[in-house]
Amino acid sequence: MTALRDVDPELARAARDRLARAQEPSPHVAPGLVARGIIGAVDAVYGSEGSFPKFRALEVIARVMYQAWESVAYGAISSDYRDVDARSGHARTIERSRHQQDNEQRHLFWMHALCERRGEREGWWRHRVVPRVLAALLYRLAWIAHWVDPAWSLHLNAELEDRAEREYLRFLAAHPELEHEPAGVHGFTSVADLLRSMVLDEREHKTESLAHAARLGELALR
Repeated sequence: MTALRDVDPELARAARDRLARAQEPSPHVAPGLVARGIIGAVDAVYGSEGSFPKFRALEVIARVMYQAWESVAYGAISSDYRDVDARSGHARTIERSRHQQDNEQRHLFWMHALCERRGEREGWWRHRVVPRVLAALLYRLAWIAHWVDPAWSLHLNAELEDRAEREYLRFLAAHPELEHEPAGVHGFTSVADLLRSMVLDEREHKTESLAHAARLGELALR
């Protein structure tokens, strides 16, 4: 993300335009049974309203879908390395998954920094044990699902990313004061801009998952 100050005016304008797109509507992906269960478990522990401690926990969980896909793809290469098309597809999955999990990891670092700066209390159970347990369960589910039905696994991820995108947007709407709170992160002038960038990242992950699932569906019909 390009800084909005002390940069070329064209770059600054492009950065502002990108963040403004966070307010544009995007297609809703309704959660299925599994996604509703995951969302319900998170809300039961952290409440239905957004908060920085809740977002930090969500970002611990968010990375594992991509980690599972990367692991599956590495395993598949062991048996498919003679097939040029198959190994190329696995390599693309690895590259895409690595990029996305690194992006979610940055979100985690940002949310943790904001929690520390705000003096948010970090309970051992709610903010250390529960996120790790949920992440471990989701990792195993995603790993198995990606072997059995990768399109379903991708769609589940899109459902969860859609939820994250909309939760960040609701939080922004409910807290206009974040427009004036410095982000403390290079490249962002306010916490609101930081969250808008996260909205766009989650939306991009959702869109990529849906597109990949659609491609797999088309291949299955051939």
